[in-house]
Amino acid sequence: MQQHVILFLGMTAIYAPYNGYEGIGEDGKKSTQPETYTTFWSSMEHLFWALFCLSSQEDTKFVTFVHKNALKEDVKIHHYLNEFFGEAMFGGLRNKLCPSVLM
Repeated sequence: MQQHVILFLGMTAIYAPYNGYEGIGEDGKKSTQPETYTTFWSSMEHLFWALFCLSSQEDTKFVTFVHKNALKEDVKIHHYLNEFFGEAMFGGLRNKLCPSVLM
């Protein structure tokens, strides 16, 4: 049980700073970072459903943020490292527990 609470807190720590950020989604349209994993409760809820293989790993994606630099040019900022750790934590939990649930 302790491991799961640590996982919930870890996912929240990764995603909470990006709550409400606006950027460009994978489809190229303007998008807002979803609230998935940005609070302890949402982390707990999504990871609970992951135990039953009912939560998607797509929920761990970040939107691409666009900021203006000093020359007023758009600069796309990707958060590959945070996204990798979020996917790894989610995938580790899901791969560990889903096969035991389905048997």
